This record gives sequence, C-alpha cells and structure tokens, in this order.
Amino acid sequence: MIYGAPRPGEREIARPRLEGLLSSGHVVIVRAGRGAGKTTSVASWARNTSEHGAWITVDADIAARAAFWTRTLGFLSDACPISHVTGVAEFTVAPDVRRSLAAWALGVQEDLTVVVDDVDHADPLVFADLMWFATLSQRLRVVVTTRPDAVAFDSMPRGAVLLGNEELSLSAQEASSLMRSHGIDVGPGDDVAAALVRLTVGAPSAISAVARGGANTTLRQADVEPSPARWILDVILRDALAGRPLLDGGGDAELIAVAALFDGISVAELSRIVEESDETVRDALHRAANIGYGSWTTEIDGRFRVLPAVRADRTGSVATVDPVLIARAAALHARRGESFEAVTLAIANGDFTAATEYGMDSFVSLLRDHSEPLLAQLSAVPLSALSAHPLLVLFLAMLHARAPRGRRAMLAHYARAEFLSRAGSRNARATDRAVILIVRSAMLRLTGRGEAARNVARQSLDALDAASPVEAEGLGALRGALLGQATLAFFAAGDMAEARDLSARKATLDGAGPQMRHSAWTRSAFIEGVWGDIDGARERLEATAGLEGWPEKFFVVPAVVTRAMLAVEEGDFDSAETGLRDLGSRLQEVEYWPAGVVLQAFVRIAAGRSDRALDLLDAAEGNPGAIPVSRPARRILLEARAFTHVSAGRIGDARLVMRRLSSAERKGSIVDVIIRLVDDEPIEAIAAASAGLEMPRSERAETMLRILRATAALRLGYRPAAERDFRRALERLRTVGLGSAWAVVPARDRDAVDAVVREVGDAEIVDRLSVFPSLIPDLPRYAALTRRERLVIAGVVDGLTNAEISVRLGVSPNTVKKQRASAYGKLGASTREEAIEAALARGLLDGE
Repeated sequence: MIYGAPRPGEREIARPRLEGLLSSGHVVIVRAGRGAGKTTSVASWARNTSEHGAWITVDADIAARAAFWTRTLGFLSDACPISHVTGVAEFTVAPDVRRSLAAWALGVQEDLTVVVDDVDHADPLVFADLMWFATLSQRLRVVVTTRPDAVAFDSMPRGAVLLGNEELSLSAQEASSLMRSHGIDVGPGDDVAAALVRLTVGAPSAISAVARGGANTTLRQADVEPSPARWILDVILRDALAGRPLLDGGGDAELIAVAALFDGISVAELSRIVEESDETVRDALHRAANIGYGSWTTEIDGRFRVLPAVRADRTGSVATVDPVLIARAAALHARRGESFEAVTLAIANGDFTAATEYGMDSFVSLLRDHSEPLLAQLSAVPLSALSAHPLLVLFLAMLHARAPRGRRAMLAHYARAEFLSRAGSRNARATDRAVILIVRSAMLRLTGRGEAARNVARQSLDALDAASPVEAEGLGALRGALLGQATLAFFAAGDMAEARDLSARKATLDGAGPQMRHSAWTRSAFIEGVWGDIDGARERLEATAGLEGWPEKFFVVPAVVTRAMLAVEEGDFDSAETGLRDLGSRLQEVEYWPAGVVLQAFVRIAAGRSDRALDLLDAAEGNPGAIPVSRPARRILLEARAFTHVSAGRIGDARLVMRRLSSAERKGSIVDVIIRLVDDEPIEAIAAASAGLEMPRSERAETMLRILRATAALRLGYRPAAERDFRRALERLRTVGLGSAWAVVPARDRDAVDAVVREVGDAEIVDRLSVFPSLIPDLPRYAALTRRERLVIAGVVDGLTNAEISVRLGVSPNTVKKQRASAYGKLGASTREEAIEAALARGLLDGE
C-alpha cells in the first residue's frame, strides 16, 4: 500500500478499470476540476495497491521547493521498508536541488512510488522536478493529481499516462455495483433510477457511497454523457436531501436518530434529551417498533433498542441531528460511565472541551480498548481545530504511537503539530505548554529526528516542573503518559542515562494506577537491561509482581525482551531464544524491536549459528511491517550485522557494513575496536577504545570498551595499563551483574586475559564468566600491509601493469616492483590471482 493515503469513506465500490490505469505508467497524471473525485479515486487505489511508497498532500507548509523535497524524501525513507532505501544518500537542501535528488534516487534499491496530491499548490518547479525525478531510475514511479491547466505539462516525459473526467466518471456497471452495495436489486436491463426510488428508508447512507464532496461535480461535467450514476445522484439529492422523513411524522426522524446513539435508552432519558413528554416519546418509539426499527427490551417501561442496521445508518448521520441534542446525549453517556460513547459524540459535535472532560479520567481504557475508532475519528478533524485543546492533541499522538502502520501513514498530516509549540510558549498554563511540547517531541521522534525530539522533550519536562502541584495533579494519568513519551524521546536519541531517570520517575509517580505502574516498571527494567545494569533490571521486573498489567503487545514486548536479557546473563541461552522466538512478528511492531533483534542475534552467534543470526537481521531490516526506527537504532542494527560477520570470520564483509556508518558514528564503536584487534592492530584498537570512553556511554558499552582496551594493552605488553582497565571492568561486572560483556574478548587472548584477571581479581569471577564463549574467532594472522602496499595491490586488482601503477601513484616502476613483492609476501601469494583473492578476502581494499 501507499503509506499516508487518506482513510476510506464510509463505503466504497471497486473501480478495477481506473485502478488498472493508475498502475499502467511510469508517470501518471490525474487532472480534473475541483470535486471531480480525483483524490478519492487515487486514494482508493493507493490503499489497495501492492506497490510501496508514500502519499504527499501539498499544503502551505511544503509549497516551497526545498520544503517539499525535504518532507517527501524524508517520509519515503521513514514510511517504506528499510530495504527499499538502504544506501540512499541523505537529502540535504543544496543550491542544486536536482543534484541532491539524483544522489538520493540512485541509491533506491527496490520499486518505490510517490503520490503527490494537489501538486498545483506547490512551487511550479516541483512538478518539473517530479517529472525529471521519475526518469532517474526505473525503480521510481510518480503519480500526481492536479487541476486542468494548473501546471506546465510541457515537462512531461514521453509515455506519461493522462487521466481526466472521463476515466473518473462512474460507468453503468459501477453504478449498478454501487446500488447492490446498498441492498438494492438491479437486474439485467433494470432502470437504476427506478430501483433507487424503491429505496424507502436509509437513503442518507447512500449519499456517502457516491463520495459526497465530488459526486455532484463529477457527474455533471459537460464532457460526460448521462449515465445511471447521474440518475442515482439526482434521486438522492431530490428525495434524501430534500428531507424525506424517516417515519410518519417529521419529528420522529430526529427522535430515532437520538435513540440510535444508545444501545438501549429509557423513555425518561430520551424525553429529557429531546424535551418532549414521556407520552410523545413513547408513541414515537411504538411507531418505530411497528415498522421494524427497534424493539423494547422488557415491558413498556423498559429500554428501547434500535436495530443495529438502523443504528449504523443513523449514527453515521450525526451531523443531521441538532447539536444541542447531541450534547445532551453525550452528557447522558458520561453520567452512565460510558466514556467512549461520550467522547465520540462530543468530538462529532465539535465540542472538544467536553471531549477532554469526558475522557480525562478514563483515557487509559480509551487508549487500550478503543484506539482504532478514536484514531479514525480524530484523524478526520483539522489540526487547527484542536490547537486550543492540547490534551486532546497529546491523546491523538498517543493513538498514532499505538498504531504500527497508522502512525506512519498519517505522519504527513500531523507534522504540522510543530506549530503548537509556538502557541505553547504564549500559553499561561505550564501544564498546557508541557503537553504541547511533548506532542511536538513525539512528532519529531516519529519522523526520525531524535536529537530534536530529545531537546523538545526536555523543554516539556521543564514546563511540567514549573507547574504548581495542583496543575500537575490536574493532568491525572496524562502526567504519566507525558513522562512516558519523554522517556521514549531520550531513549530514541541514545541518551540512556536520562531515559533511566525518567522511567524510574514515572514508575514512582504519585497516584499512578496499578497498570500504569506495571508498565512503567517494565519499561524501566528494559532500559536498565539495555544500559547494562542487570541487577537493577531484575529488581524492577520483580517490582511488577502482584500488579495487573495491560495485555497489549505494546506493553508485553519489553518484559519478554528483559527476561531474555536476564536469561542470557545467567548463561541460559535456550530460554532466551525461546522467549524471543515466541514473540514472532509482534517484536517488530513496537519501538523497542532493535534491542530484541540484536539480543536474538547475539544468542544465535553464541550457539555457533552466525549465518542464522545474519538471516534474522536480514529479515528484520527488510520487514515492511516493522516499526521504522531512529538513526541511533539503525546504527545498532548495522553494528550487529558487522559483529555477526566478524564472528563468522568474514572481516572484509564486516568492514563493508561499517562503511555504511558515518565517521562520527564509527568513532569509538565497539565493533570497530574488535575489527582492529582481529587485524592485529592493538595500537589502533587502544586509540579507538579510548575515543569511545571519552564519550557518554552506558554501563554495557563502557565495560566492553575497557575490556577490549585492556586486551589490546596486554598484547603490547603494557601490563599495568591492562590491569587497571581489567580492575575497573571487573568492578562494573560485580556491581551490575553484567557478564555477557566478557564474550567480546577475542579467542586468541582468552587464556592470557583469564590469567591476568585471576591475579588482579579472583578465580570465582573468572569461573562465572567462563560460561560466555568468545564470539571473536582466532583467525589466521598476517603482517599488516602499509598504505602504499594497499594502493599497489589496488592497482593490481584493477589490472594495471607496474608502469601504469607507478604513473597513478607518482613513483618509479622500481619502487612499485619492490612494494608489490613485499605485499605478495605478506599476503602469502605467489601469483596475481592469489594476491587479489587474499586481499579481497581480508577486506584490505575496502577503503581504496
């Protein structure tokens, strides 16, 4: 499907003819006037197509050329499977936009489609860019909608498919399908209009089926011949919209519409809402029962229940009911304790203040039990209408966070939430500022801007701390939700220390219910485990005992991953593997999945199944159903892939993977240090480990770096320096219960390291750590090639002669001959073919 495509209307019909045309060309342009149904038609195709890509609706925020491409390519990268965009260049606004577009497009590895709705609202250069963009790669498709003559069509590539009013109009067959979808018999040769006239009740529901906003214009275009679809519209407009009563007596229609808002309502309750006498209401309900619209639950004074089919029709037409009656109905639901019904009616009525009030005390159950319908309803509300109701906006953000596909598909619409942060700075209430800012932080986090999300989350926490105790307590359970979102922001940015503090703060929040405390302690245990404090993770997991937890996968996954971490630290790799495997696809439907996948790969490597670990990482990164993750998480996945190659002895492949990281990301990387040790470059390994230790690190990372630096120092004979690092690492291992870090000690150094540790520590800890096998194999060691020797071998690989290599390097042929002979000796090669094979196998030419 195309992510971000608008949600469907109440009813649709299949349009195979049009859908086939939309899939037929490398460039498809749909041009028609306003209301012609172009957006509705393309959106229906976009939701059902097997193609991958993103939907972009042009609005004022991205009308400028640079803003459009920044949003479009960012959304493509975030919303599509990782395998589609792996290797693409990061798009940056440059003076030459097309050069930047080319750099991005040439890295796309699988087919992608970008759909741009209302392209005529953008800078005119954008349309030309899109037409050129589609020519850069056979893997790129472009579909745009526009008004006729609104853009310069002279830039269209050859073979572009043009669709217009004729293709958008309903055919006779489609009109008949539409009638049948409403239960109206239309036989061969039957007059469609006559069939519709037979429809006596429920006509308003048919209005939505012809795409309300666009049907009238579409069916009355001058160049469209009259069709059965036009007759359908005529009858609906003449009869249904003209106010045909639902029942005998004009007042009955509204009364039944109100009754349909309840799953059973008493005469007294309905009388208070419509302000009619009990007798009048009872008579109307009797008439409704007589014609099959509902029934009494018990005797005459019981509750009246409208039939489900009629309820579906009536509740879908809330807009036709007096808003005052809707408000009274919502209040009745609230008094009954039916918060979901109260909130949805208030939202439908546009009363967002009431919606906030009705949902305040039960937002957790709303989030847990009714996330999908609430997400659909709130997504249809313009964001500008919610800007004065920050708590409702926060709730909307949380709904998106719970929907694995939905939150990404709708990000383009809700990126505009950033303007609320500016409104928040002028708001008098500190709690409102805190809520607005955390909404912005969530939006930034979900678009992969982890650092910015963390900074805004910190501002939100500052505003929360500045609020008075009364204001803070007034947030109720939302206070815990705010802290939870802030924790995710810091975690996504890699700021583990702050994430630890916030998760503990949420777990000990005054007034938190058992389920929220269970969730908070579970998340805190997970973060402690990732940080490396295994004993702390175990204590926090024990704190959940006796607390009722939420059953949803969003809350279950962290607990399962944490238990797997604890099992690994106890040497029980089988239990860890079983627990993670039982999660199945659920693991990648939450933001925590990279940690779980890396842990699962670690367990497989420890069992000697590096190839299966690599298969796991391939499947995880290529899974289109996985939650997209932040850049720090992607870095961890790439490092895990490189580590897997190292454990299998494929050092060249490991180097290639590490080259996908930026130089800043490689600085101080644990895997980079390991590769240098495997290459027998202990001095470089010490320098790389020291650079890593100068940066903020988790307990786990710092312990591993100290172990690796000490190992490298031991190889060089720097015994005092090695002992110093080993002592500090062992102290960490004792304090936090972390033992798996010992697995990074290379196999060739294990005996020497164990001997030193027995001297500076104790035999007991060495015996405890021995359950963790070394994951770094003892590979054949070769003398290191110099920089010039590597350049000479690179020339040999390119098929150059000694004379040609000397010209390339600016040295004499005799010098090339000597360096070539030296390199051959170090590679253990006697022929050109053997030298090339050895150099490629060792990855010596990756950077040349």
